[in-house]
Amino acid sequence: MNTMDTHPDVLVVGGGIAGIAAACAATARHAHVMMIERNAYPGGKATAAFVGTLCGAYLNGNAPDPSYFQHGFTADFVDQLAHMSAQRPVHHQRGLWFLPYERDAFLALSNTLLSNHGVHVLYNTDLTGLTCDEGKIQSVDISSWGKKQTLFPRYIIDASGHAATSLLTTVDTITSEVYQAAAQVFEWKNLNNQDEFSCSLTLNRHLRQGIENKIISTDYRRISLIPGTYRQNGAFFKLGIAYPVSDHPDEQQKENKIIRDALQQITQYLRSASPEFTELKLGFIAPEIGVRTGPRNKGKYILTEQDVLTGKKHSTFIARGAWPVEFWHFNKNPEFHFLMDSDWYEIPAESIESDRFSNLFFCGRTLSAEEKAIASARVMGICLQTGYAAGVLAAGQLHGRSRQQDMETIQALFPNPPA
Repeated sequence: MNTMDTHPDVLVVGGGIAGIAAACAATARHAHVMMIERNAYPGGKATAAFVGTLCGAYLNGNAPDPSYFQHGFTADFVDQLAHMSAQRPVHHQRGLWFLPYERDAFLALSNTLLSNHGVHVLYNTDLTGLTCDEGKIQSVDISSWGKKQTLFPRYIIDASGHAATSLLTTVDTITSEVYQAAAQVFEWKNLNNQDEFSCSLTLNRHLRQGIENKIISTDYRRISLIPGTYRQNGAFFKLGIAYPVSDHPDEQQKENKIIRDALQQITQYLRSASPEFTELKLGFIAPEIGVRTGPRNKGKYILTEQDVLTGKKHSTFIARGAWPVEFWHFNKNPEFHFLMDSDWYEIPAESIESDRFSNLFFCGRTLSAEEKAIASARVMGICLQTGYAAGVLAAGQLHGRSRQQDMETIQALFPNPPA
């Protein structure tokens, strides 16, 4: 690193979808932005755990075509991802829309956006420490490819997904005794079924039989086909993990080995148990287990479950959402609580602003929210919105713009509420 690189205007911690939106928004407003990402590639959980579907970008409803919550960067990102994935939005139950996507397309789009915006990205890099004084974060320590370095950013945006900045200080974080269950995404090829419905029906029947006959562990009873991913006689599936999983890379490597062995065993069982699956083959297995939630930063406002389910609105809103509260339990089926039809809730700017440090923002899965609230707000469409807003607000403070000006800039991207 050269001297200028150690003093970025904005440091974005985490290269997932929220971090990408934040970095691009800040550089578009003439901030020198550095991003650190612990993996060797961008995308966060969208690529490392391969979520498979981008949810939360669209208004709910039964119109023939979906409508975006937010235009500008969010809509452009989703449109480009749909084109590069050769996919269209899918209309699901209760008026929900989502976009199935290709992992390679997400990687390519992320790399292109970061490069075109001139974001300096350090991969294989972890945040290891920071110093605070006078209500600001003064410096941060990082480890990049084993080399330690100190940076002096003027503003920090935590898009880590696990409150990386707050966990290194003595400030309060929002935690839960029980976080949501994680999931492993994988691909099965040679399914020999005509459609998603018949494939899911046959699969579930044989899985139940395998569990009853004690061939398959009850830990792996929850396997579901990811809607919209059935293509060319193959599909992606989500295996719900029945026990807590660490988000730490070293611990995940051990868990990955256990789960990969289990998937091999389940595949062999299905091949022998069903004529529909005689040629079944394991394909891609996501490099990481999909950890849905973890510790979150505490902001000036904490988004609540009641805010979500009652569709609470805010004059300082920077994001809108209508995705249900989708809580994945360890030992029972997921729990869904839907908003009223055609309603939505709003996330205020105070939920992405630190209540302790004037130069710290956060976005994505690490925004200031209760566990049941983040069960809705963690989806990628909302992460894009909160990330974009964090980038605008950080760059605005950097250049001395008023908060009201930046709020008007962000809110101008939202269409008027439908009548």
